[in-house]
Amino acid sequence: MKEEKHDVIVIGAGPAGCAAAKILSENGAKVLLLDKFGFNKEKGCGGGLTPKAVRLLKKIFPVIQLKANPVKKLELHYGFEGHSKKVCGMLFNRPLFHVTSRSTLDRDLLKVTAESSVSFRKERVRFIRKTGELFVVETDNQSYRAEYVIIAAGVFGSRLLTDTIKQRYSNIVHYKAPKLSNAVSLIFFENGYAWYFPGLEEASIGSGVYVEGNPSFYISKENLSITPYKIPENEEYHVTPIPDFSVEFAYEVNEFMEGCLVIGDSAGLVDSWTGEGISYALYSGMLAARAVMKYRKSKLNKNYLRELRPLMENLVMATGLRNSFLRNFPEKIQLVKDKRFARLFFTYVSCFSKSVLGLALKSYLIPGHKVRID
Repeated sequence: MKEEKHDVIVIGAGPAGCAAAKILSENGAKVLLLDKFGFNKEKGCGGGLTPKAVRLLKKIFPVIQLKANPVKKLELHYGFEGHSKKVCGMLFNRPLFHVTSRSTLDRDLLKVTAESSVSFRKERVRFIRKTGELFVVETDNQSYRAEYVIIAAGVFGSRLLTDTIKQRYSNIVHYKAPKLSNAVSLIFFENGYAWYFPGLEEASIGSGVYVEGNPSFYISKENLSITPYKIPENEEYHVTPIPDFSVEFAYEVNEFMEGCLVIGDSAGLVDSWTGEGISYALYSGMLAARAVMKYRKSKLNKNYLRELRPLMENLVMATGLRNSFLRNFPEKIQLVKDKRFARLFFTYVSCFSKSVLGLALKSYLIPGHKVRID
């Protein structure tokens, strides 16, 4: 069978891959988008879209009708020994999160992307190799050739390139539950967090731990008992890996093969404090598409990493904030009662700040995020 030739092959049809494929296609590139799950993807995720994620969705996918519950109230809890205690509630005058179904969002993004001039195939990629100036992408069905490849295939996507560069990750456990409240709840405990995100019709409850030393940490269903919501014993739940951000890993996988860019979860671009990754997936997908359009292959990876640097600086800051927050825990949990923390947190989820000082300045300059503490 004759190998199909494309300008760019994007592997993975989540937010990162769809963003890259759509932007490239709109700018004249012949794009092939591959995903082993297609429209039947189920991704473990709280479903809380931050203001910066919503802004990027509207920019890249302007025709999308976002199916989400806008939530203005946040409740913060302190978790201990299988219990939790409410510290405070925050009521903002603008939505802090838009809570959506991640599977619905992914299907909508893929539908819009596939309806553009992007060629979409539901196929599992087996490996990538380079032959001369072209990449050969081998799937279960056939081979494809392209000048460029973008990997957006989830936490373990970099393994399509090499298994010698190790990705650090943890696991989250989550399940769908009846909607009991219209406030987002975040429960912090000594080495992790739990959440309750109310969607339009049902809620997502889950928990995760912060990675410390181990390449993988399994978290059991018992961690969910720390949430203030009773969980039925026989309820079905899911375990999903999420990457732990590392500057070194993001650089190594993006320097491994000239002309091949790694984005989103595959590059480890996830907030180490909150676990949020959709905004970083969308933004890195947009940057990768722009880099392919702008730079010659010999300079592509270096320039993509240069343009990605501010995003990585934001993620380094996130790790620093997480570590600072956990230092002297639980005493520091009382700081969240301060209105200044509320303003900082709203600003934190609204923009990609590179430093705590920049975050503090923006918290006073960004209008419209008034808050009441109870």
